Amino acid sequence: MQDRFKYRYLYENKLYDVEMIDFRTLHVYFKEKDNKVCTRTKLNFKNLIQSTGLTDKNGKLIYEGDILKDDTDILASVVWEDEEAKFIIEEKNRYVVDISSDICDEIEVIGNIYENSELLEVPQCQK
Repeated sequence: MQDRFKYRYLYENKLYDVEMIDFRTLHVYFKEKDNKVCTRTKLNFKNLIQSTGLTDKNGKLIYEGDILKDDTDILASVVWEDEEAKFIIEEKNRYVVDISSDICDEIEVIGNIYENSELLEVPQCQK
């Protein structure tokens, strides 16, 4: 379960896979997929997004803040729950279920709250 310790970093409203975190100098290093040069910036812990270590039905790694859908098209997001120190799936600010390998065969990552928040918005009724 080494994927449990992978991170993404939110930088200028875009997510990047973290290459390295230097806790001595408090810098984070990341690069775009096609770029060979790492970007270095001051670490802001609020922008550090952790992997759950689990994958969806397509084998895609699930991170905190990912937007998920199941076979019935119910959309929900992955949230870290501080009180019990675990990841949960939350639908419209309502606790739904603990995220576990038992349900991963039924869910699919379709975006994330940082880059695709419109996916969770409730459509307005038209008059």
